[in-house]
Amino acid sequence: MGEVGQPTEIGPTCDQVFFDITINDVAAGRIVMELYDVPAPITAENFERLATCTNVTVPCFKDTFFHRIIPGFMMQGGDTTAGNGTGGMSIYGEKFADENFLLRFVDSGVLAMANSGPNTNGSQFFITFKSTPWLDGKHVVFGHVIDGFEVMDAIEAVGSNAGTPAAYVKIVDAGLLMEDQVCETLKFGRLDSNLLAVHEQEATLSDFDSFNEGVFDEGFADAPYQIEDDMSSIW
Repeated sequence: MGEVGQPTEIGPTCDQVFFDITINDVAAGRIVMELYDVPAPITAENFERLATCTNVTVPCFKDTFFHRIIPGFMMQGGDTTAGNGTGGMSIYGEKFADENFLLRFVDSGVLAMANSGPNTNGSQFFITFKSTPWLDGKHVVFGHVIDGFEVMDAIEAVGSNAGTPAAYVKIVDAGLLMEDQVCETLKFGRLDSNLLAVHEQEATLSDFDSFNEGVFDEGFADAPYQIEDDMSSIW
């Protein structure tokens, strides 16, 4: 690991995507996230295409809301069909498998998939307000916020302990900013140990269907997408 604040010479690259946010129809600013093509290319691709709304046949993130916001924990969004945490659909179908759990919930700004149990990823995601190590091994981490933490602060301020927002937090625009950039969270030492540990573990899957086949548990088909805010498991 390089020194914190010092660029790292090697490492994986990331695409950068953005959300433009309003709170009760008032512009709050932009959140910029980088997506880890290593070690989660399938999950990152799902999120990027839903953000850019390119080459998709399912609803996208634009004009959706953050429906669950818990101060000191996380903000959850991406329900592109129901808007209340029970819906959403991935670019691969309704749900797809957990890609891996190689990255951890080490600090604020971690971007991960919401789920309703093992192998039930769709379009819903969440962004942490703090380190949440009890979620390690339960939700796939695939990115990190690199700009717009002040927007996250404003969003956190309208959350509640129950998760119901006190205001409408809307993604009014979303898209791709840059491609194949050296990962900022790697470059500035925030996730070096995690990303460098998996730098050589490129996905070897040549066919997504073989990865996804047979792993979806029908028992979770109608369960809500939740992220536990304490040390208990969601499963």
